[in-house]
Formats: sequence, C-alpha cells, structure tokens
Amino acid sequence: MLMKLYHFAVVIGLFFLSCNKDGELVYDFRLQSLVDVPTGLNTLETHYFILRDIPTFYAANLAARGISEEAVSRVNASRGTFTARFNRYNLAFIRLVTVKALSKKPGGKQVEMFYMEDVPFNEDDELQMLSSLGDLEEIMAEESMDLEIRLQFRATPPPGLTLQLDYGYLVQL
Repeated sequence: MLMKLYHFAVVIGLFFLSCNKDGELVYDFRLQSLVDVPTGLNTLETHYFILRDIPTFYAANLAARGISEEAVSRVNASRGTFTARFNRYNLAFIRLVTVKALSKKPGGKQVEMFYMEDVPFNEDDELQMLSSLGDLEEIMAEESMDLEIRLQFRATPPPGLTLQLDYGYLVQL
C-alpha cells in the first residue's frame, strides 16, 4: 500500500513539474454562425457546409485592448457548441462533426478548430465539441475567414433544421 502511495505521489509531482504557463490569456472572443441543414440528407455520405466571409474581429479586438499583433504568441480555438436554432431537437442523429477555419488567401491554410467523433447516443439538445490545438493566428489576422463544417449522420436529420454554431478563439501573449 505504501509503495502504491509513493508511486502516486511521484506521478502527481511529475505532473505538476511538467506544467508551465505557456502564455497569458488575453481574451476569449465569441462568434456565432448558422447552418441550414437541407431536408432529406442521407446517412451514407459526409455532408460539407461552407460558411463564407465570416468576420474575425481580430485586429479590432487587439486594438481595443491596446495589444500589438507582434505581442501575440498563439491563437487557439476555445469552445464550440452546436444547438438547434428554433426547436429543441435531440442532436444524437449526428455521428461526427468537424469545424475547420479556412484562410481567404489563395493557397491559404486550413486549421481544424473543433471536432467530435462518435457523438454519444444520449446527446441532448446541445453538442459540445472538443477543441483542436492548431494555431489560428494567421487565419484570424485576416479580416474574414470561411468555415467548413463536415457532418455525418447516424439518422436522417429533422426537416427545417437550422444549427447554431457558438464558437470562439483564445489569444495568448
């Protein structure tokens, strides 16, 4: 028993020693977009939705806080959730979702922001996705971006469905 306690203490100690402060969180800026899901989409294909010309408000938020772009060390995705816009639908009909930020520049970057593979069957009316670790600084520094939303369904989505995507990004110094 004493040996197990010792190993546990060593593991916890190593965990705390390995943690360091990567950067100071400056802000978590929230955005919102809507995705209209057409009636009759099947469960066999992957469905892609491109949302165009979404303003990032990156430069305006930095200027409002008196921060130069050179002071920013990293920009990451924060939280991403899907909800049904007008009705309370159970979102368990979604099997997989991925959200990518796309640069507007020719040949620009694509960075995954959020994902959820194998959405639980007991999912309620809010689907909370996992945040990816890709650096979004280059894309957010543009005035606008595109979003690519990839959905796979395990059941046919309800008719007249509009999904609301609430998401954001974290800026670190």
